[in-house]
Amino acid sequence: MADHDQEVLEAFAEESGERLHALEQGLLALERERLAPPPGLLDELFRNAHSVKAGAGLLGLRGLERAAHSLENVLDHLRAGRLDATDDVVT
Repeated sequence: MADHDQEVLEAFAEESGERLHALEQGLLALERERLAPPPGLLDELFRNAHSVKAGAGLLGLRGLERAAHSLENVLDHLRAGRLDATDDVVT
């Protein structure tokens, strides 16, 4: 692997770690306040999942890309009101 490839992968890992932490905290907030989530929470969760998906796609990390895409789809359904934030969905 070229040095620049390793640097890009390390930067992606660091940024994604931060985004995954934000996703975890946001999902915990959603779990606590699922009947009336804070304004913008679902949008923030969606943006973080989308960013992880996009980065994984650019780096060819297909498994991570698919997982983030699945999360993105669930969050999109929650945002649109097509899915309720039940215990099973949030878990």
